[in-house]
Amino acid sequence: MKAIKSAMPVLIETGYDEWPYAVRGTFFVADVAGAMYVVTARHVVEGNSATSVFFRYRSGSRYSLPLDQTVIVKEYAGPESPEYTDVILYRIAVDEISEPFVNAKLDTERRPWSLLTKGDSIIFRGYPSELQGAEASGLKEQGVVMDAKYSGLGTHPGCHEIELFPSELFTFHDGFSGSPVFLFKDGKTQLVGLLVKANSYQSRALFVDGSVIHALASG
Repeated sequence: MKAIKSAMPVLIETGYDEWPYAVRGTFFVADVAGAMYVVTARHVVEGNSATSVFFRYRSGSRYSLPLDQTVIVKEYAGPESPEYTDVILYRIAVDEISEPFVNAKLDTERRPWSLLTKGDSIIFRGYPSELQGAEASGLKEQGVVMDAKYSGLGTHPGCHEIELFPSELFTFHDGFSGSPVFLFKDGKTQLVGLLVKANSYQSRALFVDGSVIHALASG
């Protein structure tokens, strides 16, 4: 279960002195074929300059992860684009990091996302917008681990649908975009994809599977 702690909040610079940063969505660190990447949904960071978006590897850190490459799907054109285009990867310059950080490994050999069946237990961790904020002592960040159930394939290639369960902590699932999605089966937790959309009214969410992430990282 350690890998689920690879999820962290995306921080956006606000330009206001009173609250210089705000939490907007989630990202996670993934080992993809031996390289480390920050993985998130593209719409989470879209419209912000590279210098105003921060990816910290632990809560309370003042520094963003050092990045040396950005990989996107050129076909992305906004919210109505197919889910597999709503992905952005940032390769981490690991040689510039002196502290350990948690990551989730994408198993490109066993490809656990190809073994998903209806009713499988799914878990994901993210930072719902309703629970984030700013306080006198600093930025308030609260991550939540959620249970879900696998429903089946989505409409577009590499897309899958999961059934969401209600939470007593929040009403809407805003902020979970960019969360890592795991299959929990036979006592094992395996990374299967990236959550890109959630509909609280319909109690469902969509995620893109590991094949999309691997293909993007492989160029």
